[in-house]
Amino acid sequence: MQINSAIDASEYADVAALYWQGFGGKLDLVLGPEHKARAYISAALNPDHLICARDQKGQITGIAGFQTGHGSLLKGNFGHLVAIYGGFGAAWRALTFMLLNSPFSGGSFVIDGIVVAQEHRGKGVGTALIEALAREANRKGYDRMQLEVIDDNIRARMLYERRGFMKVGGMSLGILRHVFGFRRTITMQRQLR
Repeated sequence: MQINSAIDASEYADVAALYWQGFGGKLDLVLGPEHKARAYISAALNPDHLICARDQKGQITGIAGFQTGHGSLLKGNFGHLVAIYGGFGAAWRALTFMLLNSPFSGGSFVIDGIVVAQEHRGKGVGTALIEALAREANRKGYDRMQLEVIDDNIRARMLYERRGFMKVGGMSLGILRHVFGFRRTITMQRQLR
């Protein structure tokens, strides 16, 4: 397995497809249908905030995005939304994401999301991506990493706990639970120094 942050623009669609595989079930009502969602993700992708796992043939098997004070995995703006969904579609989507997003926590390196291709799960790809994120966070001078995980995603929570993350809080989605399909997120942190 190879871990690196370099991707070619020709791979944006592959990254978008993998991102959708991991998060499409939660984002379908807001970003769907799938072909539009994948187009938006490709357009909004920020490769400077992405780490990829690759197999021996160089195919992407997993991705991990992160957020710092300098940006996040998806740097989409209203113009990206308008280009894909039109004016009205862009407006309500932007409002929905504004309601969901929490402001960047400047003291933490925030993990935007980790997705491992279905056929590569259970092979250590997620663990390798988490450790690559820890190295990147250290390189950038952060003392801790933080992430949000859906409260009933037990498999992901167990992985994060094995990698040194501890629960430090949580958030209820309130009425947005009907849009995203889950009720709560758990905030977890891992000290790096």
